[in-house]
Amino acid sequence: MADIAKPTGTTGDDDQRDNVEETKNTTEEISNDVEQPENTDEEGDEEGAVGIRSSPPQSPPSASSSSSDSDEVLGVSRACNATDPNCDFVECAVHKELCDSCDTHCLEPDDDEQRRLHRAVCKKNRFFERQYTIAVTQSYNKVCGICMEVVMNKRPRDQRFGLLPNCMHVFCLRCIRNWRRVKTQAPAVRQGCPMCRVVSYFVCPSFVWYENAKEKWNNIALYITVCGTIPCKYLRQDGRRKCPFGKKCFYQHTPADTH
Repeated sequence: MADIAKPTGTTGDDDQRDNVEETKNTTEEISNDVEQPENTDEEGDEEGAVGIRSSPPQSPPSASSSSSDSDEVLGVSRACNATDPNCDFVECAVHKELCDSCDTHCLEPDDDEQRRLHRAVCKKNRFFERQYTIAVTQSYNKVCGICMEVVMNKRPRDQRFGLLPNCMHVFCLRCIRNWRRVKTQAPAVRQGCPMCRVVSYFVCPSFVWYENAKEKWNNIALYITVCGTIPCKYLRQDGRRKCPFGKKCFYQHTPADTH
């Protein structure tokens, strides 16, 4: 029986392939036309709010460890050799003395300058820790002057204060921002405090409330300093490379940027 010759043309396969490619192109065109949502100010300020120090994520330990790490079992470091005069550990209970402030063995027995500098840093850190603890305690009963709710009783993402530089009235960040976004009011009304009408030209987000005006200003200055290290979003996203705030912008402007 003679073999039946197979058709040389693959019209069905070509049509199917063309349909798949056409469907793929159509899907890509639709996805390009969909407007991508932009990050809101609230999402951007979560990391930069005053009173929070974010730590970089820690990567999980590698499965393949070197021979020097073989002595570490269940997170316990290997014992330091007491006869080794060159100890490379920052904290060592064998070669270094205990610091009463931070409760770590980090003081060099024969280095007076290192001991003095470390104690000075510890004293400064403990001072700021006490001040922050006091500020956190004072924040628990603060009521927003707009929504009349206790700020710390709100959902976690709304437990932030909006600090006005020129007055000491309490507002949650969401309420004071909404107040300042009302375009139907005059600028002096929008930028003024809802309670005393004193004008403040910006709002500083904070996770704690400061009763002391000096402490509040120190944290506002810290907020402005941190903003100065972040590139301005208008110069980063806008093709015109023009910031509407000009020289008053808190964010980073390079010398090549035009205002």
